[in-house]
Amino acid sequence: MNKSVLSLTIIMGLSGFFSAQAQYRNSKVKHRHFEFGVHAAIVKNQDKATSPLMYKGPGFGLQTGFTSYRSKAINHFYGQYTLGLMEPVTGNELSDAQAISNQINFGYRHLRHILGRNEEKLRWWAGGNASVFGNLRYNTLFSNSAFSYELYPNLGLSSRLEYDLFKTDRHVISGYHLLDVPLLGYAFKTFYATTLDVSSLYGNFAGIGTFPKVDSEIGLTYSLFNGNKLGIAYLWNYYSYNSLNVVKNASHGFKFSILFQY
Repeated sequence: MNKSVLSLTIIMGLSGFFSAQAQYRNSKVKHRHFEFGVHAAIVKNQDKATSPLMYKGPGFGLQTGFTSYRSKAINHFYGQYTLGLMEPVTGNELSDAQAISNQINFGYRHLRHILGRNEEKLRWWAGGNASVFGNLRYNTLFSNSAFSYELYPNLGLSSRLEYDLFKTDRHVISGYHLLDVPLLGYAFKTFYATTLDVSSLYGNFAGIGTFPKVDSEIGLTYSLFNGNKLGIAYLWNYYSYNSLNVVKNASHGFKFSILFQY
């Protein structure tokens, strides 16, 4: 990517961000929630530098976040950790190989109100997302190259769509879809001199073509009489790092959470 285009993109993004933040501070707080959740998933991974095999297995993790709703914006800080215990999809009868993955994803979303007032059934917010994603893996079959990883600080777009399915004076059941798509970042990964040796840190600027990544969450929340909420959601995540040695990773599963209002 041309450096002048990259610099202009970053400057425009920062300008828009600080402008939105100024408007955000002037808007009135509606409510705030602290979220704590657990999730279970099926995780898949393939790192062609270490093996041509696709690894697959169960994943378990924790999720937390802080959300502030205002009249014209949503401010959201979040964090997620997933432990994956994977085995080769085929060929495992020939060895006892196992890959253990540790995935982290934490960041900040700033979403602006686009469609629908707060009291209307359908509401849509869209804006930006700044996050850091990492995946550290350990393969029990190898010795010299047992560890491999990707680390991707990035900036991207984010969207949240909500629809009230059922509403009374004391209870609300709402459906939502949350979507994050990184556009630009700096990706680090393991640099392999050979498949049996890991040398120094390797990194470069990456865009949506080099490091395509999608995080999707479709769920339901049930508002209690005291303002707290119960939530259930389907999570789907995918990324592919198409530089040097190709790495692909995907997961899908369910999250159960409680959101405390304060």
